[in-house]
Amino acid sequence: MTNSGSTPLLRRVRVAEQVVSTGVVRSFRPIRVLKQVGGLAKWGFNLAGGYAAAAAYSPHRIAVVDDRGTRTFREIHEHSQALAGAMASLGLGPGDAVGLLARNHAEAVEIMVAAGKLGVDVVLLNAGLSAVEIENVVRRHRLRTLFVDSELEPLVRYPHTDIHRYLTDPTASGRVTTSGLIALGRTFRKPSHAGGLIVLTSGTGGTPKEARRPHAKGFATVAALLSRIPLCMNETMLIPAPLFQSWGLAVLQLSTALRTTVVLPGDFDAEDCLRQIAEHQATSLIVIPAMLQRILDLPVAVRARYDTTSLRVVASCGAPLATATVLRFMDAFGDILYGTYGSTEIPWATIATPEDLRAAPTTAGRPPLGTAVAVLAPNRRPVAIGTIGRIHIGNHQLFGDNADTPPPDEASGLLDTGDLGYLDTSGLLFISAGQKAVRRR
Repeated sequence: MTNSGSTPLLRRVRVAEQVVSTGVVRSFRPIRVLKQVGGLAKWGFNLAGGYAAAAAYSPHRIAVVDDRGTRTFREIHEHSQALAGAMASLGLGPGDAVGLLARNHAEAVEIMVAAGKLGVDVVLLNAGLSAVEIENVVRRHRLRTLFVDSELEPLVRYPHTDIHRYLTDPTASGRVTTSGLIALGRTFRKPSHAGGLIVLTSGTGGTPKEARRPHAKGFATVAALLSRIPLCMNETMLIPAPLFQSWGLAVLQLSTALRTTVVLPGDFDAEDCLRQIAEHQATSLIVIPAMLQRILDLPVAVRARYDTTSLRVVASCGAPLATATVLRFMDAFGDILYGTYGSTEIPWATIATPEDLRAAPTTAGRPPLGTAVAVLAPNRRPVAIGTIGRIHIGNHQLFGDNADTPPPDEASGLLDTGDLGYLDTSGLLFISAGQKAVRRR
């Protein structure tokens, strides 16, 4: 099953059509477009390039709303420039890595953008890990610097004391903070390559392992998601999904191309999520399945207090959606639910639209533009329709960077996800619940 286009040229044409039709690139504003493309050309198709391009096109538009205030696209671009300079003055540079242990907020975004500009990798420390697990990650990556929310600081009590620690809280008393580093106003020399973002994934026995998020390759990544989910330009997106996980992080990067105002709650609370949708008139909501269930667990009378009719898209990823959750949510909020199946290497391999989910609530959907999906037997040949096999996926996002762990198996350019599933006669993909393929040695 493929949605990749019959030739590379046709695929590029379809990508161009998608980004122009949605307004990601606007032909009637050539000067702004040149500035926008200039930001991407300088910093790349990553968070740094995304915010630089958005700052060039819409400098005064609100980029991030969090529990602490707001940031425009220009402010994030300028703050990250200054923070990168401060990091350089501390001796950080290409080849180094820093740790980020934070909830969702603007300072976390600025740290990721600044490090990328300086060529420094960021290890996104999962706030759900134990202090011992975090200490092991710090040692494994030889992290010299940690950026930490003050409420999470007890989780970094084990790393040795000569590691530099900076708090993300702007008002932290008596401590050096990221806002204090930004205020130094230092400059830096642009490196030859951007820094990367390393996401922690669950390994065998629960031991966290690292996977480097690949950089997007041009506008194809944006076009892929937009081909299946109708996100629009200059809207408002609520992201309670953690940025230290691949799904929230990938959509954050996409939001810069759409010049979306992103609302980042520090913690997820089901009722407060509905309140923020109503307050900010959010048009899209980015969640993991457990969040949907917690919203549905609210009493109907509580849900009725908040006007959520602005929502056009609720996109979920991270685990299969239960049939009851799918149907109850769409019955309560409308046919606006999109289910996304992917991996750290490919954030969206298949996407189920509301129509797909109404027809088959457990489906993982169909591949977006530029993506191929195959279900293969152990001999790496396609299995029959309806037969369970190993799910392989492939598109332009694969193998953008070398992972810090052994790469997954590959067959004819398709990555082995490690999941088992099957395709039905209409081309919908289904994941076999609770089953994982045994990795080849």
